[in-house]
Amino acid sequence: MLPENEPGQSFLQIGDRAPDFEAASTQGTVRLEDFKGHWLMFFSHPADFTPV
Repeated sequence: MLPENEPGQSFLQIGDRAPDFEAASTQGTVRLEDFKGHWLMFFSHPADFTPV
């Protein structure tokens, strides 16, 4: 079961367009628009560098 959305938030579904964003990385600032026209894969490791 998916968690409840907070007002103004929605979950992405397969096939949805990713919202534009900007994030700090070890390679500098990364913007989604920098990859326009290229294949891109998002992944996350929310527990990296934390004890499990």
